[in-house]
Amino acid sequence: MLFVVAGLLRAINTKFLAPATAWFQNKFLPKLENFYERTLQYSLRGKRPTWFFAGTFGLLFVSILLFMAFPPKVLFFPETPPKQVYVYLEYPIGTDIEVTNKLSIDVENKIQNHLKKYEVDGKNVLITSVIGQVGEGTSDPNRGQDGGTTPNKARVTVDFVKFIERGDIDTEEVLIEIRELLKDIPGVDIIVDRPADGPPAGAPINIEVSGDDYEQLLATAEDIKQFI
Repeated sequence: MLFVVAGLLRAINTKFLAPATAWFQNKFLPKLENFYERTLQYSLRGKRPTWFFAGTFGLLFVSILLFMAFPPKVLFFPETPPKQVYVYLEYPIGTDIEVTNKLSIDVENKIQNHLKKYEVDGKNVLITSVIGQVGEGTSDPNRGQDGGTTPNKARVTVDFVKFIERGDIDTEEVLIEIRELLKDIPGVDIIVDRPADGPPAGAPINIEVSGDDYEQLLATAEDIKQFI
């Protein structure tokens, strides 16, 4: 078998590769070198080097202008449909945990009732679970992590089925539906968002207040929140 392969390779080399190499070295390459030489002689004659140099920069400038005027529609990091939806609930500091827990249960029920439209033969084909969590570990990561317990905060997590099992259902639209469903609940801050992919990042707009007087800082921060 080895001798057959060696003979076949030798035949291919003799019949095709050797003639192709000879043609490239003896015909194509000399013509290419002659063309390159004539081009250099033409470009370096008289004032042409200056014009070619200026033309190169002009072409670069025009390319930048065209890129700014007609930016390509390229999305380097496209967002995929969310695998989960997080609902962050936040009452004012000092709220009893039972009050927060009751709201969390109410929100769970609202979401489950709203998503019943995706049930087929008594089984929901879109979601696998709707789970509420109250207290520690429920803060919105875009607002920074809170140390210790947070009885005034809760998080409801909606888990969707795998992408391949969703059919034509767009979970991004479902996220918007949940946001509209919960927007009118009074007395509580509600954020409906998707899990953050990649490294932790701050909110799109972040306002920080610094100073030595802690009480004044709290009052100023509250005034800014009310103003916004």
